Amino acid sequence: MDNIKTYMKSIILLLSIAIFIACKAKKENNFEQQLKLSFLTRLEKADSSVILDSFLLVKADTLFIKTGMAFDDSMYVFEYRRVQAQYNNASRENRQDSLDYYKGELDYMTKQITQLEQHIRQADSTHGLGILFICRYQIRLGDKTQKDWIFYPIAKDGSIIRPDLIDDRITLSVKNLKKGI
Repeated sequence: MDNIKTYMKSIILLLSIAIFIACKAKKENNFEQQLKLSFLTRLEKADSSVILDSFLLVKADTLFIKTGMAFDDSMYVFEYRRVQAQYNNASRENRQDSLDYYKGELDYMTKQITQLEQHIRQADSTHGLGILFICRYQIRLGDKTQKDWIFYPIAKDGSIIRPDLIDDRITLSVKNLKKGI
């Protein structure tokens, strides 16, 4: 009788594990499909002639306040570099009115970046804001292909955090594809 109970418990345990694994795989596949659909929609807006060859959900991590702030900081630094390039162009072309404007922007952004970096050092890294999905993709235009990474920060309510950054990243990837970078 004890052998039958042990046998039944073993079968129930194995079935439970199998169901759990199947549900987890289905859930991850569902996330990947939703992210892929979002990516395709955004890619279509960026350039409808570009084809998505592959899209893979590589990793999902908890998104903490500290991670989110670091993400914002990296985007701010990216923007800072863009303005710095405009300043350098204006300097080469000796456009004094533009130089003054860009210098003011750079000074303001430098202060903001410094403050943000100070906040990052003190930021909470224990309370989750959502999930950061890290995906790898390949796009194609004619005979040119481009492989790249994209980060999808998703809030607890299911909304995309800073969707403009995702659009910017896709647009940059399409530009690089066309340039052959």
